[in-house]
Amino acid sequence: MNKKGFTLVEVLVWISISVILMISVWILVSWGISNIINQEKIFKNSDDFLVLETKLNTIFSNIDTSFSWIIINSPNKKWVILKINNQFNEWWFAYIWTTNSPINNWNWIYCWSWSEDINTKHVFIKTFIPYEESSEDIFSNFDEILTWNTIWYTSHSKDNVVKDNSGDIIIGKEIFWDKLESWASWKDVYLNNPTWLARNNNILFISDTLNNRVLYYNITNDQTFELLNENDWLKEPTWLYYDSSDNALYISNSWKREVLKYYSENIITPELSLTWITANNITDFNIDLYSNSWEKIIMNRWIIDIEGHTITSGDTYTNSTNRLSFSFSWLTNHNFSNNYIKINNISDFSWTWTYYAKLDINNKIFPFFSQSDNDILTKDDNKLEVYDSNLDYETWFNSSMDNRNNFIDNIYNNLEYNKNYDYILKVPIKDIDIEYSTTNRFLNLNLKYYKKYNCYDLDDKRERTFLIKKNFK
Repeated sequence: MNKKGFTLVEVLVWISISVILMISVWILVSWGISNIINQEKIFKNSDDFLVLETKLNTIFSNIDTSFSWIIINSPNKKWVILKINNQFNEWWFAYIWTTNSPINNWNWIYCWSWSEDINTKHVFIKTFIPYEESSEDIFSNFDEILTWNTIWYTSHSKDNVVKDNSGDIIIGKEIFWDKLESWASWKDVYLNNPTWLARNNNILFISDTLNNRVLYYNITNDQTFELLNENDWLKEPTWLYYDSSDNALYISNSWKREVLKYYSENIITPELSLTWITANNITDFNIDLYSNSWEKIIMNRWIIDIEGHTITSGDTYTNSTNRLSFSFSWLTNHNFSNNYIKINNISDFSWTWTYYAKLDINNKIFPFFSQSDNDILTKDDNKLEVYDSNLDYETWFNSSMDNRNNFIDNIYNNLEYNKNYDYILKVPIKDIDIEYSTTNRFLNLNLKYYKKYNCYDLDDKRERTFLIKKNFK
């Protein structure tokens, strides 16, 4: 009798063969998936590194070699700060260093949590404007808030806006640009990395740093105007300080290593000084005063002083309309050889314009002075001068100059990676070495990164080296 069925041996053989086939398929599939993942990692690594290479080449090709760069190269700190000629909204100072993952403010990690080791090392680049308040160090704390009475205003440099204490934007459009009408409401103003703020009553001054200009915002009517720009010597202005005692705005013109004073000064009794006069056998002379529109200025009273001559009762001097006439005694004449004529207490110059003096001895017109209206917002009659120079990177000081903050103050800690603003190379690196030779003035950056990095087998790695140099000669 024939019986259809399987013996126990046959069943066991069949099960064994099935298991072997399943294991083979699983190994094949796993190998394929692993190979695909590895190839994808290698591809992404190459692509990510091309971005970093472009950024480093851009930085090194635009270094401002006049700046005293900062290099820290020790077992625990290997980083550099370089001053970069800015482009649009990028560069000014560049900080290059490394950090390890995972850290709290990351939103990704290179190796998944079930990998052999998720703690990979990465290089990042931070670009920043190093503005600091009086008690700050950018390496330890960084506060952007200006307080005035009960009203607070905050400059948000990276967001290109200024906000009030309610968090509402009062100036800026959250993207960088330089467009500005002759006047504009806050909704139509573009900023580029604004830094410092200063206030005078209902006027808020804004340092629009990477647009190389200073704006002012009228709090009453929400209008914004330009006060100064790069045509007024501004190059990366940061700190602002308004001194109400002399109606002056002090500006840290950081890139040019100087502080500017912009002010409106109402002069009551100016002195007229005519110098470098050369002429012989002069018996008399006339001085005429004019405004910038050539309107005659009446001289009501005056006191004259002539170098090399003592005024006597024999000398005569009178004024008619805008002319002062002087005659030497009939017994004498005068030779001028780079002498001066000074006249004091001439008149009250209350009109806001520029005054000129004309001397008939050499028929030349001399600039007298410009009378200001004591209003810092009216530009035509104001003065802009260098208040202090030959600085490093001054970020704050008070009006008496006895208390100041200098970014280059030799107090350096590590700057942390910020996921919102900084660039980071997602490819793991092995090490970075930054060296500067004082002998030949060469800066070298040697970066060892992984072309291939297996998160599941840490022995399965492939290294590459990137080397970039800068000659500071």
